Amino acid sequence: MSTARPVIFRGNDVEGFIKSIRRQAFQSDKLEDDQWIANYAATCLGGDALKWFSSLEPEARGNWKILEEKLLERFTPPTEGVV
Repeated sequence: MSTARPVIFRGNDVEGFIKSIRRQAFQSDKLEDDQWIANYAATCLGGDALKWFSSLEPEARGNWKILEEKLLERFTPPTEGVV
């Protein structure tokens, strides 16, 4: 059985990263297991994203719903021309 190499997220394309994490959770039958998803996502972080993750409170590091929200807050680029 071949497993896909995990995406390493360093701070770019947060939406693509989240989609890849959700896809892996679905394929692993873990889509409803927020702790498993958060732990898996942590193994896919590098560079600035890993440093940022290490500074989060434990509750955010261990809960995908919270972590996903924080990822979007931190790594979504500002939208130009927002009125």
